[in-house]
Amino acid sequence: MLATYFSQQLPKRQALLAVFISSSVWGLLWIPLRWLDDLGYKDLWSTFAFMIIPILPLLIFAWPRMRKDMQHMPIYLLAGGLIGAGFGLYCTGLVIGSVTKTTLLFYLTPVWTSVLGMIFLGEKATMSRWLANILGLTGCVLILGINTGNIVLQGADALGFLAGLAWAFGGVVIRRFPQADYVTLVLWQYILGAVMTCAAIALIATPPPSLAQTIDGMPIAILTAALFLPIMILILRISQYTSPGLVALLMMSEVVFAVLSAMLLLGETLTIFQWAGAICILSTGGLVALSAEARD
Repeated sequence: MLATYFSQQLPKRQALLAVFISSSVWGLLWIPLRWLDDLGYKDLWSTFAFMIIPILPLLIFAWPRMRKDMQHMPIYLLAGGLIGAGFGLYCTGLVIGSVTKTTLLFYLTPVWTSVLGMIFLGEKATMSRWLANILGLTGCVLILGINTGNIVLQGADALGFLAGLAWAFGGVVIRRFPQADYVTLVLWQYILGAVMTCAAIALIATPPPSLAQTIDGMPIAILTAALFLPIMILILRISQYTSPGLVALLMMSEVVFAVLSAMLLLGETLTIFQWAGAICILSTGGLVALSAEARD
């Protein structure tokens, strides 16, 4: 039943709503990350666990599909490598750079995907799209508390910028070749993302968790990987038949739900500017849903 839901092409607004809800769930990823960090999965080891665990079941399921579709192997490697690199660079930036600036620079992705969509996909530069970009970025700035006092960028903050650029190019490649098998795309995204994360771990030189810590954290890692795998599949599948710029805009809901969940679970308080930022990002979703591009 789930495979049928993924394989069919959803009505445009239903597909966009699915992206919004899926990305909102992504905003809760910090919870298992924090649990695993407390158990000894420091820095990127939890990310590596999330990337490596789904590979075997994906490989078993995708292998016959991939063998029938070898002509798209360059697309799988290119798109999977770009999305995997984007995810790995983003997580690395969160560890060694500024969380707020890495997140903000990553969420320039809607701008890059809008520009790349015009160049490579023949999309039109609509007024509603650019209004949504401005509204979404304004919301990101407000909710992350960016101001002139902390806007100074350092070398590590460039990882967020590169992550967003890689994700944008990956999204355009996926949209450009909608006939490629989406399960195989996800498989290579996880494989190459795990390689990228492993390279970052080697660069940072963070020691791995001990055997006891690995065993203690494995149930959390497996459950988290199992939860977020269908979300990744759904987003990449919808990206095959929906504008990558609209998908990137709706993925900003992750920021809102990460902040709101931290407020509820950790007792953090939001300033009036952060509430305004949340409203801006949620309004972006409404603007996208009402735009002409969201019609079938």
